[in-house]
Amino acid sequence: MESILDSLTINSQYFIFALINFLLAIGIFYFIALKPLGKTIKERQNKIDTGLKKAEEIEKKLEELDKNFNEKLEKAEKEYKNIIEKARKEARILKQEELKEASKESKIILESVQKTLEIEKKKLEKEYENKITIKVKEVLKAILKEDPQLNKKFISKVIKDE
Repeated sequence: MESILDSLTINSQYFIFALINFLLAIGIFYFIALKPLGKTIKERQNKIDTGLKKAEEIEKKLEELDKNFNEKLEKAEKEYKNIIEKARKEARILKQEELKEASKESKIILESVQKTLEIEKKKLEKEYENKITIKVKEVLKAILKEDPQLNKKFISKVIKDE
């Protein structure tokens, strides 16, 4: 019975040795696993913050491009209205005999202006659409390049949508 009790008593040298081993293991685990993991998490957070800032900048640029497009469209509409108004004033001033001819000319001018405006509008829309597409692709590439999991999710979503 006494040998069992002796075997159950705590050996102070063994306890100190076990405590030192435990503390060393925790220290090694901290420097090998936890510290680099914390650094990686911090770097990843910085990349995410940078990506978000870039996305905000691009969003501001897109808003600015949209504003410029709308301003140009309004200007074109005003010019269109001015041309129509001038044609109407000239038609009123002309004599009755010239009214039919002036009416034909104003229709031709109106159609020409409308075609020109449509062409210009389509050019502007295409130009801004291309710029927006390029910027969105750049942002998407940057975001997908930085996050492989997001890239995989995006690819699988595109495949599902098709």
